[in-house]
Order: sequence, then C-alpha cells, then structure tokens
Amino acid sequence: RALADAGMLADGEFVHAVVQQTAYARITRQRRRGLHLAAADACVELMPEPEQAAFAARHLYHAGAGPRAVTALVEAAHRARGAGAYEEAVLHLRREVEVRAADGAAFQRAERPDRLVVLGDLLELLGRYVDGVEVFQEAVEVGAGPRAVRGLAGCLRRLGRHEEAVELAETALAGELDPADRLAIAEERAWSLSARGRLEEALAGLPEPRGQLETARVDLLRGYAMGESGRPEEGVAVLRSAASTFLQAGRSGSAARALRFAAEILACDLEVPESIEVYLAQTKTALVHAISQLHAIIETAERGIA
Repeated sequence: RALADAGMLADGEFVHAVVQQTAYARITRQRRRGLHLAAADACVELMPEPEQAAFAARHLYHAGAGPRAVTALVEAAHRARGAGAYEEAVLHLRREVEVRAADGAAFQRAERPDRLVVLGDLLELLGRYVDGVEVFQEAVEVGAGPRAVRGLAGCLRRLGRHEEAVELAETALAGELDPADRLAIAEERAWSLSARGRLEEALAGLPEPRGQLETARVDLLRGYAMGESGRPEEGVAVLRSAASTFLQAGRSGSAARALRFAAEILACDLEVPESIEVYLAQTKTALVHAISQLHAIIETAERGIA
C-alpha cells in the first residue's frame, strides 16, 4: 500500500524497472528471503499449474532455499526444455549447478559432470558456442567423459577452431570408448578435417556404422566429401538416401541438412532446376520438423492444464 501511495505502482506493477530495483534494494536480506518463500508457497493456489514451476524456482533460488530450490530448478529446467524454451532452461540449469555446488564435494563428484553436459548441450543447440566451450571444458575437467568431449569438439569446430577440435577428438579416440561414443567423437573429428580440406583422412577415421541410422550419419559425411571431391552425382545419391533414412527415423533436422548439402552440390554443378527441387524438399522437411516441435509444445501445455 505504501508503494502505491508513493506512486511507485500502477495497476499492481512497478512503474519502472529502476523503481523496482530501488525498492528491492531497501529490503533487508532476511525480509527478502521471507517474501520470496511466501511467493513460492502462494503460487500453488494463485497461478496456473504450467506457470508454477518457473515462478517457484525463481523465488526459491533468490530465497537461498537450498535443496528445495534445487528440486524446483530441476523441474523448471525440465519443463522449459520440453516446451522448447531453451534459454529459460539454461538459466534454471545454471542456477541449479550454482546452488548444488554450495553443498560441497559430494555434488562435485556425483552429479555435477552430468548437469554440466546437459547445460552444454543446450548452449550448443542455441548456437552459444563460446559459452558451450567454457561449460564443456569444465565438464571434461570434472570427469564427465565422452559426451563432454564430443560437445567441446563440436563447439570448437563451429567456432572455426578445427585443429583444437581434431586434437581433442584424436586423444579421446585413442582410449577405450563404447561404439556410440566412438562414432559421435569420430564424426566431430571428420567434420573438422573436412573443413580443412582433408577429406580422405576424414573418411578413413570413421568407424564401421551399426544399423541404418548410423549408416546415414556416416553417409552424410561421405556424400558431402564426394561432392567436394568432384563426384557430384554419387554424392547427391548418397545424401538423398541418408535423408530418406533420417526421415523414417523421425530425424527431420538431419534430413534437412542432408538435402541442403545435396542442393548445394547440384547448384555448384549447374543443375539449377534440380537444386531448386531439392531446396524445396529441404524447406518442406524443415517445416515438418518445426510442426512436430510445435505439437510437442502444445501437448506439454495440455498435460499441464489437465
């Protein structure tokens, strides 16, 4: 009431962000904690269920609520990822890691490596490769294993730091890895070598794929390399086959990438009408991918409302 009488509120909202910050700074730390806890408790009855997780996580974090804040932050990050709100998920994950770290060595040994990899994967997905390098590097240092190495190599590659990516991948490949991790890291090495024009070396280092989907992943590289080395017809055929496999597996993003490579090869080879056809197919595939993501977001929201 005092804030409203002072003209600092209008329709229940602060008239300016600076006013809000000033008012907040004048509240004692103990009082702030109490208000944040009260807000987190009240949201269960006052807010729609889908909005509660993020709201409670924010206030419990600012309240310094320890384990209770961690639980809320984990839930909020999970919901944000499911809804495609990746920037929001990154915020919750960063805060979760921060709060957990305050608990001491147990978290550092047990869950920190995995949570850092999850955070790094999101940063890579968002194209925040500089931040991704920092997070994946920390994950590698605390023993997160092959997933962190793959993520770090991928971010380095996308920043144009190909030699570093290759060196990192080759060090990992010299050790013991399960087949899935070996393929993922070998792919990163191969893409970096391809970017440096070392196509034969890139393909020679790929392990034997297991199953159709892994074959399609390897064929993505093979088709690209064929197009770059003067074998456009073979490259396009391989890439189209890979795109078909990706679509059957529900990997529309990978299918669009394969079709984009095929279209680029055709365009360079002056097969312009056919390249337009392939670009149209890529666009359709990308739309299918976007629509499937939208359906997933809607289903998540509907479950929350129900």
